[in-house]
Amino acid sequence: MRSVSFIAIIAFVPLCTGFISNTHAGERLLVTGLEDARSISISTLGHLFVAESGRHRILMFTDSGERMDSVGRLGNGDYQFDTPVAIDPTNELKIYVADRNNRRIQIFDRRLQYLSTISLPERAARRLSYRPTLLTVDQSGRLYFFDDESHRVYRFDSSGQFDLSFELYSEEERIQPVSMDIRDNELWVIGERGLLLHRFSSGGSYLGFLYSPEPALSLRIVGDQLWLLGQNNLLRLDPGGEVSFSKSLPDVAADTRHRRVRRSETAVWRSFDIKDRTAYVLNSSRVLRMELEFSEEEQ
Repeated sequence: MRSVSFIAIIAFVPLCTGFISNTHAGERLLVTGLEDARSISISTLGHLFVAESGRHRILMFTDSGERMDSVGRLGNGDYQFDTPVAIDPTNELKIYVADRNNRRIQIFDRRLQYLSTISLPERAARRLSYRPTLLTVDQSGRLYFFDDESHRVYRFDSSGQFDLSFELYSEEERIQPVSMDIRDNELWVIGERGLLLHRFSSGGSYLGFLYSPEPALSLRIVGDQLWLLGQNNLLRLDPGGEVSFSKSLPDVAADTRHRRVRRSETAVWRSFDIKDRTAYVLNSSRVLRMELEFSEEEQ
């Protein structure tokens, strides 16, 4: 039997496990091997849902990273996707998926069984098309999604009927959003450069903005708290826009310089969600679980 040196075994372990050498206490890598993952979201039942664009599918995990189910492959039929980029699982009675290149939003139930597809109203006897890139669902079940072609937000009621649409204009310019979330009839949007956090009414009226402490990539409203995924930190802001909590993110790119990995794995963190005192952070190939420890002043 051929012998293998101890040094060779040590060098091989990170490639097998997806280990990130500069994680800290309270951080654990839950999922590895994803291909061009774009979005992660937690249902009210505590399950994790990931939109994996590279394999054209949706994945469902427990909060400990155990895979529960999946749906999708490349195609344009029911149960098929062409570059799914965003997901909102709500309470899992309706799971909304932005199927970008198929120009549709598909709806599934908690068993990942297909329910329906969102359609825009007809105009001049012709069904309007759209290319969704972002979506979010409010507490009453209304769907909001951003159409990358018309540069409009479309709103549908809880029964799936078209309600209204509006463009995202600040006081100075039209906004190209990179992330959005809604709570208490206020739609929060990150602008294209990640430096401004814009606030709109649920009907599209502009309400103002906050400055982001660092370029922001994604935002979540958890309860009455505004959370940001920055380039270097996970941040919580108070109502005045001041940082009330911060936790540094592992530098994936720095770690991958020491390993033979695909270029896509060096991408920055892309999306996140928070449940209780735990954050789940996604990059193109991995999901990281981060325990959030608050001091008395940060509670």
